[in-house]
Amino acid sequence: MINKIFNIKSLKIIFIIFIFFPLFLPSLFAYPGNKLIFVYFSIIFNFYLLYSLRKEMFFMDFFLSLFLWLGFWFKFTIQLLFFNNNFPEGVGSFDFSPNSIDEVILLSSISISSLFFTSLIVKKFFFNYKNYYLIQRKKKFKFNLSKNKIVIILSLFVLSFVVFHFINLYFSIYQKGIVYEGNLNKITYNFYIWLIKVGIPVFISIIIYLLLIFKNYKFKLKAIYLSFFESSISSICQLSRAMVFVPFSLIFGIYKFNQFEKKIFNNKDFIKSFFFLLVFFLVSFFITSELRYKFYNIEEIVKKEKNYSENKIFNSISNFIYLAGNRWVGIEGLMSTQSLKKKNIDFFKKSFSEQYDYSDTFYIMEVKQTNFHNKYDKINNYLSDTELKHISIFTPGIIGFLYYSGSFIFVFLSLSMIFLFCLLIEIIVFKFSKNNFVFTSLTCNSLAYHLSHFGYMPQNSYKIILGVFLSILMVMIINKIINKI
Repeated sequence: MINKIFNIKSLKIIFIIFIFFPLFLPSLFAYPGNKLIFVYFSIIFNFYLLYSLRKEMFFMDFFLSLFLWLGFWFKFTIQLLFFNNNFPEGVGSFDFSPNSIDEVILLSSISISSLFFTSLIVKKFFFNYKNYYLIQRKKKFKFNLSKNKIVIILSLFVLSFVVFHFINLYFSIYQKGIVYEGNLNKITYNFYIWLIKVGIPVFISIIIYLLLIFKNYKFKLKAIYLSFFESSISSICQLSRAMVFVPFSLIFGIYKFNQFEKKIFNNKDFIKSFFFLLVFFLVSFFITSELRYKFYNIEEIVKKEKNYSENKIFNSISNFIYLAGNRWVGIEGLMSTQSLKKKNIDFFKKSFSEQYDYSDTFYIMEVKQTNFHNKYDKINNYLSDTELKHISIFTPGIIGFLYYSGSFIFVFLSLSMIFLFCLLIEIIVFKFSKNNFVFTSLTCNSLAYHLSHFGYMPQNSYKIILGVFLSILMVMIINKIINKI
């Protein structure tokens, strides 16, 4: 019974019946512009998301289509049906006229189409997971993980990440919305961020993959649960409510691997993994929400809101529902850009000269043209009582950012080239990691997340690429060590 329900075809049918049609049909009637444009918008976004689950598709296909689906199609339909287009993060001078909405929806659809066709071309002529893996699958690791080695490795790993994350919580080295003004030099600071955001998750992706290929059934689920625990601690200490994305990418890597090695993970294992992921996420979300109230000194402000309740669990649920419908980045950024009169290539180039100025970002000041009187708020670390600066950073996302140019053609071609570059990175990651599906999935999730949230100091994008190649180097070194043990 479980196998019949929990398979990809059944899940696609459930998605279409219980998510797509209930949102699409009423939105079609409520849509104020050209209905055909909205139909194209709905079909291409949902088709690409479902098609990306196919065996031969790239990880970048799935993660980028998922983030853009959430930020464009899902957010737009939810706002249209339930929030009366009340985008809480603002849409600049967007006038919500039928023509303006059609322009935004059409450009969104064309952008997704560029990703889809670029992926098909690369898959057809340059790289195909199915063909490549059939050739490479005979290459095996020489190392066999014994019980004692696994226990020692995981124990040291737990001790390490707990220490690193709680140091971050106490000293506010890297936390959402908080400016670090401590004594760490630039190199140490950037390495520490890489370690807690990338290095530790990469290490656990290696452990999970090794346990899978050696078919160590006793420890494989424990390692995945450990990744949930690590992500929860990491998110809490970063004051981030986005705990779910990293462990979800690890599970998706296992799912992709399971498409080629079907006995690696069964449906019961997936159900257990998603259940415990949900539990860890809810606990993490509740704790993080409470910490944010205390760190950001907004507890008294929240109490004055109409929907405030003394029941903290109820407040967390209300907060979660609000965030699920409003916080995805995408369509509001494109709306803000569309409303801008001075869109051209020179304006696009100008964005690369953005200088750090707390909350006064290029997107806020030049695109949305919002004047922040307070560049930052003075707050205190709830644990150490250290004085901190709290800022708010908003981004347009990659499509809204590229539309600074004012050209549909520029957006289409540029997005295709950027996506082609990301696919090249994915291929390099997969090959140099010796076909590590879990690590590749983790890396592509990170790239897709940054693209969907793109637009803040774009000239610093090289740091993301450097971080990826540092991760590849880390994986290659660990693989070398493994083969010599």
